[in-house]
Amino acid sequence: MNVRGDDNCGFRVIARHMGLNEEDHVLLRHALINELKNHKSDYLPIYATERRYKLILDGLHPPTSKSGIVPPEKWLTTPDMGHIIATCYNRAVVLLIFPEMGGPCETYFPIRSAPPLKPHSNIMCLCLIPDHFLHVKLKEDFPLPPPCKEWMTHRIGEAEK
Repeated sequence: MNVRGDDNCGFRVIARHMGLNEEDHVLLRHALINELKNHKSDYLPIYATERRYKLILDGLHPPTSKSGIVPPEKWLTTPDMGHIIATCYNRAVVLLIFPEMGGPCETYFPIRSAPPLKPHSNIMCLCLIPDHFLHVKLKEDFPLPPPCKEWMTHRIGEAEK
């Protein structure tokens, strides 16, 4: 499923997956900001430095430009934000990347809660093509990409079991 390609596309995909209007991407940004701020101590080990944490937090704030242009530092970056999305919405988040783009396909799970027993029933799938995200529905028997290494290292609470 395609969404409007205005550099908010990653957040628009999340909105569509959650049954919201694409324009509700700003509400999603605020939910992710709250998740990150309210659980800072859970995310700091993942991001390693306060500076990196702040960079990601600042990137989640909606752009303020009236021109409609979204600067790259405000784009959805799933290697950085996949954990926040999965934890905030308590679901697996799958990132599919075209092989020619060179990045790994990964699955992000909530960092504080156990992975869903039947993740296929509640998967959010983002497909990254050059400079754009698409919303993808996976077939029931689709094998999930491996969990991202940060989840394996930094999961806490119920997620460790």
